[in-house]
Amino acid sequence: MQEPLDESASVRESQEIVQAVREGEAEIEAGGGKPVDEAFADIRSKLGWPE
Repeated sequence: MQEPLDESASVRESQEIVQAVREGEAEIEAGGGKPVDEAFADIRSKLGWPE
């Protein structure tokens, strides 16, 4: 009986991911977000990696 629960959780997780992507797209369309080069530079800096 574990399989239907796992499938249900997987469907729910997929729905959450789709919702998060939609929210991100809406934010970008509204002028939010940052350029990918800047985002990657921030990540490298936080991880202590060279530019």
